[in-house]
Amino acid sequence: SSTNISASASEERVVVLQRSDRGLGLKVAAPNANVHARGVIVSEVIEDGVAARSGKVFAGDVIVAINKMNTLNATYEEVIHALTKPGAVELTLSADTSLLGLDPELLHQVIKAANERKNSAPTVQPQQQQQQ
Repeated sequence: SSTNISASASEERVVVLQRSDRGLGLKVAAPNANVHARGVIVSEVIEDGVAARSGKVFAGDVIVAINKMNTLNATYEEVIHALTKPGAVELTLSADTSLLGLDPELLHQVIKAANERKNSAPTVQPQQQQQQ
């Protein structure tokens, strides 16, 4: 991997989220689960949730660390455990998906799949209204 990545891509953002009664307002996915599970990305930022209101958390972000614990090699379970601890959560995020050795196209598919699941899940087929 090249070391001269543009500063904006490799720049890390630190955001502290105060958990609300609805949680942090983000969903995570382990995009490498089919290879060797390491590293987790933000797959969805829930509208009007804590993460969305921070303005610093975006779908596709790599979670670099949680409360200063490096999570680039963490398993999905470890990340979920760290995210669900009570109290505020300090996230270190990066838009640089090469940190996980991820192909941006693959990442795009992971996020798209997560959003498609979200959109298709709650829809219960209504009874056909036309039927008399």
